[in-house]
Amino acid sequence: MKTKNFAVQALPALLSITLPLLASADETNWAGPYFGLNAGYGWGKSDVSTTTVFSPTGYFNSTSVPAINKLSDGTIKPKGWLGGLTAGYGFQSGAVVSGVELDLDALSMDESRSYTATYPCCAPSTFTNTQKVKADWLLSARGRVGYAVNQSLFYATGGLGATQLKSQNHFTDNFGPGANESSSESKTKYGWVLGLGYEHAMQNNWSIKAEYLHADFGHVSSTSNNLRWFGVSWPTNTFSNSANLGIDLFRIGINKKW
Repeated sequence: MKTKNFAVQALPALLSITLPLLASADETNWAGPYFGLNAGYGWGKSDVSTTTVFSPTGYFNSTSVPAINKLSDGTIKPKGWLGGLTAGYGFQSGAVVSGVELDLDALSMDESRSYTATYPCCAPSTFTNTQKVKADWLLSARGRVGYAVNQSLFYATGGLGATQLKSQNHFTDNFGPGANESSSESKTKYGWVLGLGYEHAMQNNWSIKAEYLHADFGHVSSTSNNLRWFGVSWPTNTFSNSANLGIDLFRIGINKKW
């Protein structure tokens, strides 16, 4: 993926900028605006669900719906690289450093889950359902407060986050010519972000940092009535899908204060 390649290539670029600056800074001053780059890796957790309903005018046998719904709940663990831009402003009073920070990252996080089972009514015919969750960017606007010791800054951070949470579902079976149903939902979701970090001041107002963040974005849901079998639509068999997303991520970064 282009996003993954960008994040992987960004890591050596950050190191090539950072290594010549590792000598101790002559004076530590955390106040003022700064801009930078970051790159890292994220791993998430998504609880997903896909259910349908029985209808006397529908496609499914009365025993099929409980079999489908029994397997509908599961967990997907998407993961991937991220990289992007950072901007912020710091305030300092003695050893106490506070401020605000905004960052925007490209993100290559996606994963899917698939399961197959036999229809109780109609063995050996089986059904298969595939659920997928994806997020391809991450935005956060956070406050930051920390304590400075010489060239080191230890800080906590928290605020708002946003991402494009995408959920997809695809149901098929092999009964006769086979049934087919699909649905998707893509929605900008807002949530909260909390984390801890460490930043080290270097020469010429440069600094490097490492931080851990956790973000939670709630859930998205969708319904579909597009089940088809043998060229015929069966709209009374409604499918309901839901997926949530929480992300843990570790990033390194380099900042320049102006």
